[in-house]
Amino acid sequence: MELVTKNLNKHWNEYCKENSTSALYLINEDKSKMVYISEGSGDNLDHEDRDGGYVDYWNIEVYKKYDYEGHKGALECAGGLFLKETYIQEENPLIKDIVVECLEFIRDEEGCDIDGYRLLSEKEGVELFSEYEYLSEQHMNNIRSMSEEEMTDFMNHVNGHTEEEKEL
Repeated sequence: MELVTKNLNKHWNEYCKENSTSALYLINEDKSKMVYISEGSGDNLDHEDRDGGYVDYWNIEVYKKYDYEGHKGALECAGGLFLKETYIQEENPLIKDIVVECLEFIRDEEGCDIDGYRLLSEKEGVELFSEYEYLSEQHMNNIRSMSEEEMTDFMNHVNGHTEEEKEL
């Protein structure tokens, strides 16, 4: 897998012009988690956001892969809208600043581990994101067929809870 570092010092607007998608794709070292970052379209800002001075946002999605008793899938485990008081196109930040800012957001908002993520090329990011979307569909199929007890065991496994934590 190609881990890209050359794009980190590009500005957002330049990156968007060079790529067919205006999204960033990050993967962690063991390839079990993926972060998808895209510039918001403004559709998700509500009146409260606008009244608070927000005009733009980053849409952030964090996916986690799993293999549980032969069931493979991925679920969106964190993410959200990182609201901005300036228009992203006008601010035109460096890619490395976007990555750091968005990873810190998911750490602070969701308690996610943010160490070891790397920026992927657009081609590999799009391919990997498609795989995660497919695995997310598999996830929905997996949970539809589970009993309540199976669901509890499954979610404990996927969320990494140990036997000791489950007893608390």
